[in-house]
Amino acid sequence: MNEFVEAREGLAAAIATLPPRLRENNAAQLFAIIEELRKSLVIELKVVQRVAAVNTADPVMIRELRQDIENYVQYRWFDGERTHCHNIDRVAREIRAENPAELTKLATLLAPLREADNDYLDDVERLLIEAISAITEIDDAVKLDDARGAQDRFRRQTQDEVASIKTTLSQMNKLAGELIDLV
Repeated sequence: MNEFVEAREGLAAAIATLPPRLRENNAAQLFAIIEELRKSLVIELKVVQRVAAVNTADPVMIRELRQDIENYVQYRWFDGERTHCHNIDRVAREIRAENPAELTKLATLLAPLREADNDYLDDVERLLIEAISAITEIDDAVKLDDARGAQDRFRRQTQDEVASIKTTLSQMNKLAGELIDLV
């Protein structure tokens, strides 16, 4: 697992350990960082779930999904939905603390995420390519059992990643609620 993914997965827990005053004074900024990360996670989850849930007995639905995902990648529509333009870095620069040591702790926590837009783009694109490959195999299958087999392989292949995304999103949602209460 790369440093970026580890930081992304540990963000909510790490922010929860920050001193209450630092969280309170920067709740909006911390919330914005979480929102930036959630955007990209939701893209990954949405695409995986669509391929994993497609009715393998419905060729029209399969073809439509294949076309949707291919267009999504070809026209880079995910660029508008994911975090980009160093938004995390921009928001992180707005965070202030009375005690510089508190800010140092937060800066260390955010370091892998601040310039990580390209890492996230790589993660999203890799998963989209895997989804296209899977839906293509499902679409090209002659027998229903072959289509189901391709779908099952994709589910197994993405199972750990989906579990990680769900856990991370759950933690982020909880923390986002807490941060909103502080504003």
